[in-house]
Amino acid sequence: MEKNILTRDYVEKYEFFNSSSLCTTGNAYENEKGENCLSKDPEVSVIFKRPNLATVLSVGVQVESLRYPGNVEQIRAVFINANNSIITNEVTGQPIEWTSPNDNPTIKGFFPDVRGLRLKVLKTANNATVQRLRVKVVGCYSSGLMILFQIHFLLLFYFLI
Repeated sequence: MEKNILTRDYVEKYEFFNSSSLCTTGNAYENEKGENCLSKDPEVSVIFKRPNLATVLSVGVQVESLRYPGNVEQIRAVFINANNSIITNEVTGQPIEWTSPNDNPTIKGFFPDVRGLRLKVLKTANNATVQRLRVKVVGCYSSGLMILFQIHFLLLFYFLI
């Protein structure tokens, strides 16, 4: 089931990676007021609760809001695996970074087995400090679905032998 999985129910840790941002994540959830930062490029760390891993389909910043519009225009994300390590390129050993298009702070793809992520703001409107930051992670976070995927894989493997 596809939905926003960045909720207090699923998250073990949701915080700004560096203290220079001087803001918290208390209102940085979808459809809330958002957080204003003293930085133009804060970085947020998200870790999902154990034992589940997430399958992420998109990561973004909610900009549209009637009362609290945001000003983030571009983001970059790296994903964290089950061992709490940033996912790297097997050849180069460098972190695999995903960057959103300009003027659309959303990264889309298929990212399975995600324990967490780091999101960094790259660009804001008028090069201002970040206003009304609200992060949204769309995907699936469910041990039940994970079990179904594993059963499907085992049955497929069994019948291929």
